[in-house]
Amino acid sequence: MKDVQKEKDRRNVAINKVGIRKVELPIKIRTKDNGAQASIATWSAFVQLKQEARGTHMSRFTEVLQRFGNESLNMKMIDEDIKKQIKTALGAEKAHVEVEFVYFIKKITPVINKECMLPVRCKFIVSDFHKPILEVKTPITTLCPCSKEISSAGAHNQRSYVTVQVISDEWFWIEDLVKITEESASCPIWPMLKRPDEKWVTEKAYKDPRFVEDVVREVAIRMREAAGVKWYKVICENEESIHVHNAYAEVEEKVTLKPWQKVMKDSKQRKLEE
Repeated sequence: MKDVQKEKDRRNVAINKVGIRKVELPIKIRTKDNGAQASIATWSAFVQLKQEARGTHMSRFTEVLQRFGNESLNMKMIDEDIKKQIKTALGAEKAHVEVEFVYFIKKITPVINKECMLPVRCKFIVSDFHKPILEVKTPITTLCPCSKEISSAGAHNQRSYVTVQVISDEWFWIEDLVKITEESASCPIWPMLKRPDEKWVTEKAYKDPRFVEDVVREVAIRMREAAGVKWYKVICENEESIHVHNAYAEVEEKVTLKPWQKVMKDSKQRKLEE
């Protein structure tokens, strides 16, 4: 059969990314406690297309991804194995792969001590265009400092979402990014609360009011100090409870290693060389 994709294109326009999106497959993700968690991954995969090539072979993306259905995944495996196989199958020099999934964080309610599971949306982004990125989107509570200041009783609060992207030389656990985010909030969120828990959450948020600006700055301070972080981006978006709009703030920064972090990195390197 004629292979139309292999025809020559004479328009002299190279394509940065061409491929497929929204491929769903089962996966397993390693947890911080040395376990594994099953989830459903939504894959996107692309390659760079040379200007003389008319098209790419879309079925070859799916063929590669199907090999990894129900596999235990991490960014190193995607970067060194899956991305490499995609480039080989498509005859491409550069590729870009994203894996989005829901990850469940085990939480204990603050007063009653009931166990529950908090879903957070995560993404592995592996690319020949930049270093691997871990993305975690965590729901939190924020309480408005202005509302608290000007009101004789109460203050408006809302559910907010904090998205953190990180490039790091060290292994970064999803649980740790969630912890950093929750420490920067007016209060964490629990999927289940009994009345004593609800009282605690309400009062905790009231004691720690946060603008979106406060949240991204608090996360930024913690990311600067985290071991191995080379770059991060933080987005906080409030689903405002008394406005029709959302509030939004964003911080992006390259991180310079602190002296103590450099000493630790050099020490680890020497041990590896020995």
